[in-house]
Amino acid sequence: MQAAKVTIKYAAFCFLSLEGSGGLNILEVSDKIQISGLRHLTTSKTPEASISSALSRDTKLFENTTPSTYCVRPTYRKDPADSEAIYLATRENGAIFESGLVGAEVVIVVARKHYSPQLTCKE
Repeated sequence: MQAAKVTIKYAAFCFLSLEGSGGLNILEVSDKIQISGLRHLTTSKTPEASISSALSRDTKLFENTTPSTYCVRPTYRKDPADSEAIYLATRENGAIFESGLVGAEVVIVVARKHYSPQLTCKE
C-alpha cells in the first residue's frame, strides 16, 4: 500500500479526533498511522519522538493527558461513527501533497474543510 503524503500531525489528528478524552499513547498513534498507510514512519529513526514532538508543539489542538498519551481537545473531537468517512477524507487529501502543494497552510485549509470551521492549528 502506498502511503498518502500527509503530515505526521495531520495523520495523528485523524485518529486522535475519534478517541475522546482517553486519547492514545504515542506507540498506538504510531501503529495506527503506519497500518493505515497515511504515512510511512519506517523512514524515521525515531518515529515516536517525531509524533510526540509534533503533538506537543500544538497545545491548542492536542492535550497531553498522561506521559506519552495525547488526546484532541474537546472542540475538535469527532463521532467515532464517522471514522470511515474521516479516514477516507484524510487519504483523499494526501493527493494535495502529491500534487506539490505542501505546506502548513494547506493542512490548515484541509483540516478546516473536513474537521472543524474553528480549527486554527499551527505547524
